[in-house]
Amino acid sequence: MVYDRAVAEHVRSDKEFGRPTGFSIYDYFDENYIGKIAGIGYRDLLGLNPNEPFSANLQLLAEALMSSAQYNWWYGNVRLTGGENYSRGAGNVFAELMTKSLKLVREALQATYDKEARYPKNDAELNAILVAKSIDLAKITDPWGFTYQAEYSVSGAFDVLTFKSNGPDKKAGTVDDADATSMQWQYFRNTGQIIDQMAREYPYKTGNYIRDYPTLRQVMKTKDLDPDTMLDP
Repeated sequence: MVYDRAVAEHVRSDKEFGRPTGFSIYDYFDENYIGKIAGIGYRDLLGLNPNEPFSANLQLLAEALMSSAQYNWWYGNVRLTGGENYSRGAGNVFAELMTKSLKLVREALQATYDKEARYPKNDAELNAILVAKSIDLAKITDPWGFTYQAEYSVSGAFDVLTFKSNGPDKKAGTVDDADATSMQWQYFRNTGQIIDQMAREYPYKTGNYIRDYPTLRQVMKTKDLDPDTMLDP
């Protein structure tokens, strides 16, 4: 059995850059094949001495050039994104990374809600829930090494908890602040379920229905609920 390490290396490189495995006619195209960056093209890369170290800049150039080959191999144009066509929002660029960093926090809050029907409305309640799950929010940082800030708000029928990052400038309240992840819960859910249950049980107990506000108020007070004092968020 003959094992050609050069061929094996060629196969590995093809796989890394998404090209079909093996030699093909495209390996014999002229020097303008897939274009050039800073005067360096595909043929130049093939001619490099593999026994010599490659600089970080050359590694980056080669990666961009070969990655571009997946899309523009036929036209001889390097596919680079430049000018105004790039994302300026840290929230978009680092969204996946920030979401993953808060995965355990989300799971702890959701598990508490599913089991106990409660969720945090302030920092004290948030920390109490997380401590009970052995999670220290102060040790969870954003991509720039800073802790997340919890923000509490209301949207429609939901209480919303948003974890915010100070963003690349590491300063709160600036334009590059980013929402790392958010969770929401129906703030009237528990009370609404109690009212639903009372409305279902009332006809069986009294032979009548709850048809007016005074009756509703009287029934709710038997459950230690006073509709006259209830306020929305």
